[in-house]
Amino acid sequence: TGKLVPNVAALLQISKALGINARSFLHGSRPAQPKSAEEQIGITQNYTYTPLTPTGAHTHLKSFHITIEPRKSHQGIDYQHEGEEFVFVLNGKIELTVGDRQVLLTEGEAFQFNSMLPHKMCNLSKSESRLIVAIYIP
Repeated sequence: TGKLVPNVAALLQISKALGINARSFLHGSRPAQPKSAEEQIGITQNYTYTPLTPTGAHTHLKSFHITIEPRKSHQGIDYQHEGEEFVFVLNGKIELTVGDRQVLLTEGEAFQFNSMLPHKMCNLSKSESRLIVAIYIP
């Protein structure tokens, strides 16, 4: 669609403060209906993500399929939100920065961390990198 949306961390923080599901920002407040993959895709700067978890206002666990453009990272501030995060690399090579620690992850590797620490990802590959990211928010 060419529209930009706030990053996942910002959506999670806003939705928690309002007591609503973050997916309602992407799909409105209408009842859950089956959607095509194209309708579910969200786009942020250099990231494309598709929510994998079902809609539910009281869901503590959110998961996403994320694609990062070749040799790109999120521009602007680092992500930072309450809870924990798990990143699994489906393909590509990712540099994950958590606080002042840098972790290199390649296909089949994973990393879990406290998401209150500032964090960001950078795709070091010459092609798109694909990830599964799960976020737990108490």
